[in-house]
Amino acid sequence: MIRIGDFSRLSQTPVSTLRYYDEVGVFKPVEVDHFTGYRYYTYDQLPRLQRIQALKDMGFSLDEIVRFLDARLSTQQVREMLLCRRTALRELVQDQHERLDQVDAWLKQIDKENNMTATSIRTARIETDLSNIVRITNPYEWQPVTTEQVREWFQYNPPGRVQRRLVSVDEHDAVIGYAGCVHETDAPADRFVVWVIVDPDYRGMKVGSDLWEALLQELRGLGARRLDSDVNDNDVQSLVFAQRRGFAIYEHIFHYALDLTTFDETPFLNDLHALEAQGIRFTSLAAFEDSPETRHKLYDLNISYILEQANMTPPWTFARFEEFVLGAPWFKREGQLLAVDGDQWVGMAPISVFPDEHTAYNLHTGVLPAYRGRNIATSLKVLGARYARENGAQKLITDSNLRNAPIQAINRKMGYKPQPGKYTLVCEL
Repeated sequence: MIRIGDFSRLSQTPVSTLRYYDEVGVFKPVEVDHFTGYRYYTYDQLPRLQRIQALKDMGFSLDEIVRFLDARLSTQQVREMLLCRRTALRELVQDQHERLDQVDAWLKQIDKENNMTATSIRTARIETDLSNIVRITNPYEWQPVTTEQVREWFQYNPPGRVQRRLVSVDEHDAVIGYAGCVHETDAPADRFVVWVIVDPDYRGMKVGSDLWEALLQELRGLGARRLDSDVNDNDVQSLVFAQRRGFAIYEHIFHYALDLTTFDETPFLNDLHALEAQGIRFTSLAAFEDSPETRHKLYDLNISYILEQANMTPPWTFARFEEFVLGAPWFKREGQLLAVDGDQWVGMAPISVFPDEHTAYNLHTGVLPAYRGRNIATSLKVLGARYARENGAQKLITDSNLRNAPIQAINRKMGYKPQPGKYTLVCEL
């Protein structure tokens, strides 16, 4: 037999660790002298100790190691324990890679902030700046905006709406950065949506920092207390920029894309036909008269919290809904798909089609709580895919957040593939 000191050197395990393993019952000596208290081990114990050390290095707890080494565990149980640990390690590695990317982006930004360029900041001009604002904005947009859309945003100024729009310009007065804030009439008085956008060629050159400081002065003068913004989740540099200025991630929105050239609706049709047999009618807004009553019914369905529309907080006023939704270029009454039970509208899936890009967008899908669990949402999304394909789209895009597990499950079942998404951000001043 081998005394504990010799066994420690032989196994390259500290004496203190061997004593601790004995106390907790993980690895006991073969004998303990009752008079001296000396612990004794044998060579035959080395493989077990080496296995314990290997499992510990893999991150298993001592309780897990005891279970793992239990001779009564089946091969399947051992395999499941290893698979769970492998998953945990992979998640840890991914998390560390993301942290490393953020650190690298931060270091890169700090290095580049020393590079100064001759710039100045002024109020954006609708007469001269719109085309350049569109040029530097579109690289960060999932769907390109047009000059006319930006012009409408500038000109929309109902009572109670507050907006400030600033640009950073070079020595030739060319726009290289764009920042702004908007307080909507139906939002709390101290709540603003904000943005800072920099021409990709000028990122990291203090353009964004200067714009932010100018915008922050405006916001404080307006009494702002809560700021909302967003960044693409694959844009680490922008996320770091925002976090350094007090923004925190509020929500992670995921984009998904469905390839309409290969999508097969057949497996979903039995459920759709069964719902129709139960009295659920699938139609569109085009089947109803374009009256104030109909418009209000669509508005009520859109702003209802039970549809879990995370992107519509606070709710739109009806006037804004009419102007920016019903009056939008992409809005088509036949693309507002509805599930109807008698006179009640119980679910919806609005689809907008962008023919030039052969792309369609499923803005959201919602079903009233009393009608959930009956495959109505799935049927609406399948009919949305059909409508998009019939109108020339080859790809259908939608989004969801982690809290909306039912919609995510439907997306997976239909064959949607994850795409880069975005983080919604909040800053409390």
